[in-house]
Amino acid sequence: MAKIPLYTARNRNNHTS
Repeated sequence: MAKIPLYTARNRNNHTS
């Protein structure tokens, strides 16, 4: 979790929904 953008975390959360 070093060079990870914020959109990635939100995208994953959205996909799980």
